[in-house]
This record gives sequence, structure tokens and C-alpha cells, in this order.
Amino acid sequence: MIRFEDLLERVRSYTSDEEREFLRRAYVFSALEHKGQVRHSGEPYLVHPLEVASILAEMRLDPVAIASGLLHDVVEDTLTTIEKIQEHFGPEVAHVVEGVTKISAITFSSSEERQAENFRKMLLAMVDDIRVILVKLADRVHNMRTLSHLPEERRVRVAEETRDIYAPIANRLGMSKVKNELEELAFRYLEPQSFESLHLVAQARRALELETLARGQHLVAQRVHRTVVRAVEEAAHQPHTLVVLGRRASADTRPETFLDLVANAARRARIDVKELRLIGEVHRLIEPAITKAECVVELAHRFADAVCTVERTVVDLRILSTRAADDQ
Repeated sequence: MIRFEDLLERVRSYTSDEEREFLRRAYVFSALEHKGQVRHSGEPYLVHPLEVASILAEMRLDPVAIASGLLHDVVEDTLTTIEKIQEHFGPEVAHVVEGVTKISAITFSSSEERQAENFRKMLLAMVDDIRVILVKLADRVHNMRTLSHLPEERRVRVAEETRDIYAPIANRLGMSKVKNELEELAFRYLEPQSFESLHLVAQARRALELETLARGQHLVAQRVHRTVVRAVEEAAHQPHTLVVLGRRASADTRPETFLDLVANAARRARIDVKELRLIGEVHRLIEPAITKAECVVELAHRFADAVCTVERTVVDLRILSTRAADDQ
């Protein structure tokens, strides 16, 4: 469970002392208004606005958006008025909170595609400050994370609404991480058996990918001294890892099988080696998955970038080149 001090640490790098004090006042106000309220999970209600504010902080949104996250349910669930919010936190926060409250009051009644699209358009048309939608999306993300505590009928309704309304809006805004999480959580409750089956398959593939990566690192390290492969995780909950160049040099592994696995991985790796000429060593060690690999090399200061496209797998080679440095 997140604490307010954790939230402050998350925003410390890009907010001033005054802005953090502003957030503290919003937190105290929310705590007082929600005092005594509990969620279906049995947790104090204050946990929810704190989690919403934390999600907004992960997006590095401004103090107005984060304060609105802390206060977004105050008007809907307590006797507090928008006028009181404006008096204490200014017109911007009041405007965002009012917008979120209006959206929450709308009932989505049909999952038919045309009506869902009209509903999405209506929501976006209602909003003249994008922070309203961002706060609502953060609110929906946390509600979906804790959806298991609701009765089944309500779980299904909320999951359908998430799949048909909020995930597409996140996609339209280019928020792929939010969109992916909302779709996955909705799928979990709308198709629980299919979700469980695919989850088991994903876990098995993840284990195989990690094993493949470990073997690839070992092979490259044997040939190229001081080789470091740095993983870039797309999301902690997703079964994505980085990919080693080409396919495993293993007689029992078919290229198409490995490509099918790596197509679901992060598609991006960085390998630090000592000289530009060692690209050839890596290629000789781990055969490219297709016969024709396009490599573009650009020298920049003392680094050289080689971007190799191997069918659906893209691998970045970040090479420290003493020769490139000498050429400057």
C-alpha cells in the first residue's frame, strides 16, 4: 500500500517545495473528507486516491493533475462542493475534479460498437482539459486492479465498460501502457478461462525466453570480452524480455520457432563491445535469423550505433569504438 511520503518521493525530482506542500494540503483534505469510508476490499478509502495520484505521478503530470487525483472522488462521495474545492485549491483543480465527477455520473449502457464509439466521442467532447481524461484513466486503472473485490455482475459490467470505452480512449491518446493494462485486466474478468490458459502459456514462454537470453549471453561473453546485455522491460506485468541477435546456434531449434518467441519479446537489446569489427564476431557466433540483415552504422563522438533489422526482431548494438574516437 502506497504512503503519501512515497508519492512525494516520486514527484520530488520535478516539483518545488511549494508544489509539494500544495499536494500535502490536498492529501490532508482528502483524508479528512474520506475519513471512516472503506472500499469493498476493506481498505480505508483513502488508499484509492493515493494510488490514483501515484499513477499520475508515474506519468510525471503536474501538481494540478496529481492534486486532482487525490481529490477526484471528494465531491462525488462526500458532502464537499466544487466551490469548496476551488476555495482551497484554486480554479484549475476544481475544474478537473468537476470534469471527472461529471464523467463518473454517466452510465454506459451498451457494448455495441457504434454506441461505444459515440460514447467515447461524447466523453472527449465534454473535456476541455486533457487532465480530466488522464485522471479518469488513472482512476479506472486502479479500480480495475482491485476489481476482484466487487460482486461478479458488477465486475463484468465494469470490465466491459473498460474494454469498450476507456482502453480505446487510452489508445487514441497514445498511452499504450495504460491501454494494454486495461485491456488485459478486462480480458481477465470477461474471459477468465481463456485468460488463465494464455497466462500459463505466457509464463512458459517467458521462462524459455529468459533461458534463451542466458545462453546467448554466455555464448557472446565467451567470444567477446566485457560484453554486457542490458534488458529493457516494457512492463513488469507483461511477459516481455529483450532479444538476443539472430537465433540460437542450436541444432534442435528451428528458426521459425525462435522467431515466434522473440516476436513477443521486447525486440530491443544493447550489447557493449570493444571494437566495431566485433559485430562480425557476433554475427558469426549467432547466425542471423534471415539471410539478409540490414545494418546501418553511424559514428557519433566515441560511440557507433549499429541498428540491425532481423525480420520482426530489432536489435540495437551500442558499440564503444576507440577507432571512432581516434577519427574525431
